[in-house]
Amino acid sequence: MTTGKFTHNAYTYAEGLDIELINGKQLVELWLKHLETKSESVIQFNPVSQI
Repeated sequence: MTTGKFTHNAYTYAEGLDIELINGKQLVELWLKHLETKSESVIQFNPVSQI
């Protein structure tokens, strides 16, 4: 994973090892998707009142 871009050699090397490289743009997209999922979980949460 990198916040920038991978070189052509990095992609070639990773392909030979069956490794997925994640660049900066993909990292942000994954992070935002994760935040959306967490937000939905919190919205759907209904606390039970304590007696």
